[in-house]
Amino acid sequence: MTLDLSKLNPLPAGFGQCGKCAYREAGTPAICYACFRQKCRPYPNDYGCDDCGAPELGFGACGNPICNRERWYDRNYTISYREGVLEDRMNLYKFRGASGWGLIFARVLLGFVNVHIFDFLNHDLIVAVPAYVSPGADAPTDNAQFVIATAAKIDNENWPFDTASPPAIVKTTHTESMKQKTWVQREAIAVGELRGALSVPNRARTRSKRIIVFDDLYTTGHTLNEVARCLIHDGGAKGVTGISLARQIRR
Repeated sequence: MTLDLSKLNPLPAGFGQCGKCAYREAGTPAICYACFRQKCRPYPNDYGCDDCGAPELGFGACGNPICNRERWYDRNYTISYREGVLEDRMNLYKFRGASGWGLIFARVLLGFVNVHIFDFLNHDLIVAVPAYVSPGADAPTDNAQFVIATAAKIDNENWPFDTASPPAIVKTTHTESMKQKTWVQREAIAVGELRGALSVPNRARTRSKRIIVFDDLYTTGHTLNEVARCLIHDGGAKGVTGISLARQIRR
């Protein structure tokens, strides 16, 4: 159950206006997640495909091909749809250097796992989908990893966030973006470039572990599937579950 914001004084400014909010500095995951829920459409994880969670498909076989073939992750949970104010703030964070949103997204992630504690309690490690950071970059940024690292700092529930250096899974080289690619093109990038770029530096950290993989966006599941494959095939993990901040709406 989420926090009743009506009992707070002052009231939060509303998700998207976090810079003006009285709880910007001292806000908690419970406050920010409840505020987020008021502005962003929750993703219905309890309805639809048991694997990718797609609610548009209703009952019966999932229309996402990745759910009907060799799939390495158990299932994916999504916090909200990628639309409106969330889509705008995600773009600010990822593409325009608005790093302050990393703190807000970390609070939202923590709020989500705390509310759904029984879905995630048996996991041993929470990692980020890795990004390649070129050596010598002026401002090396791994957006998902920053959310994970920030969540670890403010977490009061002792969730097993991956804060080691190097992380449990890394991306060793640049790969072609999957943005605006067809499903077939995404598949080719995933099983080719991306598969070759993923690596587990220390198998001892992942062997026999149940691992949660966090990413900001779930579109087709190709990235999550390859990360899960690497963690299980190369890292010896027992199982992998995904959590994404947002789900791309089918257009």
